[in-house]
Amino acid sequence: MHAYPLRDRSIEILFALCMASAFVTYLFAYAISKDDLLLMAVQSVNMSLIPQLNLIFPVALMTVVMMGPALLPGATHVAANSFYWRKKRAVTYYCFSYLACWTVASWTTMAFIMNLRAFLTSYQIAGLFFAGASIWQISEAKRISLAKCHKSIPLVPRGFKADLSCIAFGSTNGWACLMSCWPFMSAIMALPQFLVFSMPISAVYVVAERRSDPNKNLLSKSGMIMAVVAAILVLPT
Repeated sequence: MHAYPLRDRSIEILFALCMASAFVTYLFAYAISKDDLLLMAVQSVNMSLIPQLNLIFPVALMTVVMMGPALLPGATHVAANSFYWRKKRAVTYYCFSYLACWTVASWTTMAFIMNLRAFLTSYQIAGLFFAGASIWQISEAKRISLAKCHKSIPLVPRGFKADLSCIAFGSTNGWACLMSCWPFMSAIMALPQFLVFSMPISAVYVVAERRSDPNKNLLSKSGMIMAVVAAILVLPT
């Protein structure tokens, strides 16, 4: 099954409110401190291979804003294919498992970036990530991963197995989207000082990419743009 034909407008409204709330929280912190929330968290921790706990909150906010649009089609599919009395629980399990994949991956990525800063500047790190993302964008593995983002699994209608199937769907969908978008999102995270501006741009691109035909030229064009950005970031330094 590749499509999510049935839509629940209440789910869409709730998602829009959640993403807006997360972004407003980020903007509020930015306005008060004149600095980025994630950047402050990064600067306040010691260099360590183990992700620090004070990164969890800003990383979770970033995940909701950037990956919320990618999460929505699967959530509406779960709502449309669940009994009315268990819709909220089914969508909650799906969203939690999906966002957990991204939050853990983003959290770990930020720890890795923090350690790289002992050897490279933020711009050099971002440039290397953008270079990797540009190669990934034009690869066959990227097309396969993007196609898997649209697939669903059978959902059990009721009982404990129904909860497990929603968690499994969220995990498999989240993992597929993680494989598809992780190089690009890592490049965005490598420049936390610009994250308050890049988050909405990334969210819009994720929507465009998911709605595009993997066989058409959006991926190749975005790959070329990322290569240019990588050169701009790396060459002057």
